[in-house]
Amino acid sequence: MCLMCQALNPSATGYDSHGLVNLTTTGTGAVPTAAALPTYSVDQAAYQLTHGFWASVGSGSRHFDVQSGGTLTVNLTALGSTAKATALKALDAWSQVTGLTFVQASGADITFGSSQSGAYATSSTIGERIVSSNVNVHDSWQGYGDYYLQTYIHEIGHALGLGHAGNYNGTADFNTQAVFANDSWSMSVMSYFSQSQNPNIANSYAFTATPQLADIVAIQNLYGAATTVNTGNTVYGDNANVSQTGMTLTGWAVCLLDNGGSDAINLASRAAAQRLDLNAEAYSDVDGKINVLSIARGTVIENAFTGSGNDTITGNAADNLLSGGGGNDLIRGGDGQDSLIGGSGADTLWGGAGSDAFIFTALSEAGDTIADLSLADRDWIDLGGLLAGLGLTGASALSDAIAAGVIRLQAATGGADLMIDADGSGAGAAQRLAFLSGISAGADLAALLSGTGSGDGATVTDPEAGIDTLFSVTDAVLRGWGTGWLLSDVDGGRDTLDLRTLRGSVVLDLGAGQSSTIAGKVLTIGSATVIENARTGLGHDRILGNASANRIEGNAGNDTLSGLAGNDTLLGGLGNDLAEGGLGDDLFDGSAGNDLAYGGEGNDTLLGGIGVDRLFGGSGDDLVDGGTGNGTLAGGAGNDTLIGGTGNDNLTGDEGDDRMTAGAGNDIGDGGLGNDLFDGGAGNDLAYGGAGGDTLLGGIGVDRLFGGSGDDVLDGGAGNGLLVGGAGRDLLTGGSGIDNLKGDEGNDTLRAGAGNDLASGGAGNDLIDGEAGNDRLFGGTGNDSLTGGAGNDQLRGDSGDDLLDGGSGNGLLIGGTGNDTLLGGSGIDNLQGDEGHDTLRAGAGNDLANGGAGNDLIEAGDGNDRAYGGTGKDTLLGGFGLDLLYGLSGDDLIDGGDGNDRAFGGAGNDTLRGGAGDDQLRGEAGNDQLEGGDGRNILIGGDGDDTLLGGAQDDQLSGDAGRDLLSGGAGRDRMLGGLGDDLLSGGLGDDSLYGDDGNDTLHGEDGNDLLYGRTGNDLITGGSGNDRLFGDQGLDTLEGGAGNDQLDGGAGGDVLRGGDGLDLLRGGAEDDLLDGGTGVDRLYGDAGNDTLLGGEGADSLDGGTGNDVLSGGLGADILRGGLGADVFVFEALEEAGDLIADFSLASGDGLRISGLLAGQGLTLAQALSGNMLSLSLSGRRDAALDIDFDGSGGAEAVRLAVLANTRAATVLDESWLT
Repeated sequence: MCLMCQALNPSATGYDSHGLVNLTTTGTGAVPTAAALPTYSVDQAAYQLTHGFWASVGSGSRHFDVQSGGTLTVNLTALGSTAKATALKALDAWSQVTGLTFVQASGADITFGSSQSGAYATSSTIGERIVSSNVNVHDSWQGYGDYYLQTYIHEIGHALGLGHAGNYNGTADFNTQAVFANDSWSMSVMSYFSQSQNPNIANSYAFTATPQLADIVAIQNLYGAATTVNTGNTVYGDNANVSQTGMTLTGWAVCLLDNGGSDAINLASRAAAQRLDLNAEAYSDVDGKINVLSIARGTVIENAFTGSGNDTITGNAADNLLSGGGGNDLIRGGDGQDSLIGGSGADTLWGGAGSDAFIFTALSEAGDTIADLSLADRDWIDLGGLLAGLGLTGASALSDAIAAGVIRLQAATGGADLMIDADGSGAGAAQRLAFLSGISAGADLAALLSGTGSGDGATVTDPEAGIDTLFSVTDAVLRGWGTGWLLSDVDGGRDTLDLRTLRGSVVLDLGAGQSSTIAGKVLTIGSATVIENARTGLGHDRILGNASANRIEGNAGNDTLSGLAGNDTLLGGLGNDLAEGGLGDDLFDGSAGNDLAYGGEGNDTLLGGIGVDRLFGGSGDDLVDGGTGNGTLAGGAGNDTLIGGTGNDNLTGDEGDDRMTAGAGNDIGDGGLGNDLFDGGAGNDLAYGGAGGDTLLGGIGVDRLFGGSGDDVLDGGAGNGLLVGGAGRDLLTGGSGIDNLKGDEGNDTLRAGAGNDLASGGAGNDLIDGEAGNDRLFGGTGNDSLTGGAGNDQLRGDSGDDLLDGGSGNGLLIGGTGNDTLLGGSGIDNLQGDEGHDTLRAGAGNDLANGGAGNDLIEAGDGNDRAYGGTGKDTLLGGFGLDLLYGLSGDDLIDGGDGNDRAFGGAGNDTLRGGAGDDQLRGEAGNDQLEGGDGRNILIGGDGDDTLLGGAQDDQLSGDAGRDLLSGGAGRDRMLGGLGDDLLSGGLGDDSLYGDDGNDTLHGEDGNDLLYGRTGNDLITGGSGNDRLFGDQGLDTLEGGAGNDQLDGGAGGDVLRGGDGLDLLRGGAEDDLLDGGTGVDRLYGDAGNDTLLGGEGADSLDGGTGNDVLSGGLGADILRGGLGADVFVFEALEEAGDLIADFSLASGDGLRISGLLAGQGLTLAQALSGNMLSLSLSGRRDAALDIDFDGSGGAEAVRLAVLANTRAATVLDESWLT
């Protein structure tokens, strides 16, 4: 982690976050003189930025893993509008010198902020590789005006890997911390010292709008040279045609970096005395500010224009056009063939090496000194414009003016004066146009004014016939032609007409018998002469070939070259050229300049070279190469190869199977007809495949690819791309970056690649794979297959029967209309079936699945899943994990599978199966069937007539509303019938059954069960086991069955049957019927007029309150009537032997023996009259009732019952015997 500039606290006149700056200073100023320091070259200063500083803090050089032409992402979302606009200007400044493209994105390489105090940059590094950087410039810095932009440039320099120009950070003192004597903003924006704070320089104070000389060398050492910026004819200063901040050259300190074209510094409108030096790494003065303009290494500025001040202009090795405007100017051309225009004022002109032209266009420009006019160097004075202004025109204007004495030389000290008649008549008083230093008055004036001095060698003045003949035409040869010349060569060979030394423009027709006018002279090609080759010079030439294989060289100037028939070679050279290949297989090489070329018929090769070129192949299989610059390339008919090269190119394949390689730059490609290949290379490209099966490769950058009709292959490559397949079966591959893929029509295959991509299949049956990144996939119409791949993806099948696979990561899958299949894969997925009969398989992870409309199949898979069936008849399968399953509307089938699941049937007649695990099943509305399966389950029927089956473990079943069937199965189950007339079956195990509301039927079955009828007229059977039965409210029927049971009727007139075993029966309130059944039972009638039947066994019966009927049945029973007038019944002699423990005649108790007597054929009256019934004392207070059917009182008498607390003398009569 590197922390730069953090310690500083900005103030009006103190240290800011990257150096000491006096924001109020406007002059050159000074600070105390520093100790003797070495003066660094640009390379030494650059090394300090990339290595020296980092070594001083114990670190090493660092940079991002990208080279010129590549892309870095930036995140500006935290910045306000002013900060964002300033940051973008600063990024543009670095883009101009690195060739890097900065693209806004989240999760970026460089993140910007403005909330922290001060200004600083930090970087995370691995070795020498920067992983990410952060830049912070507090919003309060907006108050520093232009310095705000310089601050952003400085901090971005840190973010890209540059250190400080000295071994300082946070604060700095020139005397103690400067490393080299020329450390200031003039050398590097990474310096802490303004121009006025360095005591060793006299540069003017100015904020920097660009990286400076050392910054550019340093950053290009890290990322490579920027070769694609400013490749055209660029103007800096007045009428600047570039948008970069500072390029108008008004107040800022800037460094110019340019990569081609014919460029100019234009200060023509300004009155200050300018000092311009066009040499690389030289400084210039602009508008009175000293050394505020510099030119980067490798940059060539060809032209300079100044205004009305006394200016100094110094050219470079290129062919310069230097114009001083008004004022007394000093102009030095340097090397190259320069053109110098002093303008008005007394100017001093130095042409330097090379053949230079000194140009005068008006008499107002008189008074100059030409200091180094050299006939040997073929320097010359161009008076064409001036003479035209005097009305002297035509081919003979110059020679006529010399002959008439209008122009002449006049002796002067140290040279000669070039005199011109003021009115052009030759008779008036002449004025001095220029002083020519070192030139004698007797010099060849025509040579001085035409550029054909003593240095014109190897002139062929009379062509010689022969094989491979060179015909060389010079200005001197032209002067010797008279009015014309016939060129004849009949010996064949490849002949060349060389016009390169001519200064003027040439119009030449190489056709046999054709005449051309050159500088007023006529050149005629013989009717039998074939000239194959031609070379022209500096002018704007027009050359027309012939039927041979011509080689035509335009060289300098804006030339027009036409090959006509034959396999021609057309070389445009310098300048903006027009070429037409015509018939045959032609080669055009534009070299430098903005060229226009047409290949015509045949298999042509068109090379644009440097500049903004327009190249059209025509018919045939052509090779078209735009070279550097922004080119327009068209293949035409045939199978063409188009190469854009550097620059922003426009490539059109037209007809045929074309191959387009865009190269660097932001390019546009159009395949047209045929099966085409487009390779965008670096840059932000736009490509159209057109008709046919095309292959479009975006390469590096933010690309837009449109396949058109046909089966196309689109590959976005690196960067953020837009890919549109169009009609046909297309293959789209997003590559790295954040891509937008659209299949459009046809059965397409989309592979989104790395990055957070958007992919849409459109019409047709498409295959879409999101691959890496957080992707959004849309199937469109048709039966599509979507795979999210790695990352958190969103998949939408849209219409059609689609297959959606979320892959790894957390996905959102939406099936849309149609019968879709959704596969969640690994990760936490959200599956939405939407419309249609869908299949949803959640896979691993804790997933959410919603079937939506239609009859859906949902498989929750691994993890703790949530599944919603939606409308329709759905099937939900829980799988592994703790699942939550909702059937919603429709007749659904839900199976929890493994794990402890929760299932909700929703509306409709649903089937719910818990499967393995401890499950919760809720049928909700509808007539549902719930099956608990393995585990301890909770089953709730909800509304409707439900069936609940508990399974093998201890289950809880609740029928809720409706006529429900509950079956506990094995295990200790708990069941609640709920509202409605329910049927509850406990099954195996000790169960608890609660009928709840309604007339319920409860069957305990096996086990020791607990059964509660609660409200309603319930039927309750205990089954086997020792059961407890409670009728609660209502007219209930309780049957204990086998086992020792407990029965409690509760409120209402109940029927209780003990069944087998030792049972306990309680009637409860109201009139109950209790039947003990077999076994030794205990019966309690409780309140009400109850009927108690002991059944078999020695039972105990207690009637409780009320007028009860008690029948002990078989066995020696104990009967207690309780309160009320109770009746004790004996129906058969076998029932004799009971004890009536509380018999009371006073309470109205009685014995009913009529049934017993009827069994013997007797009536009660007969029994009484026949003395068959008798009472005797039993114990001290009880009476025994015996019956003797023969009335003898003998041993045959049977003791029917013992009546407790009854006197033996009680009269036997019908008052209590019935």
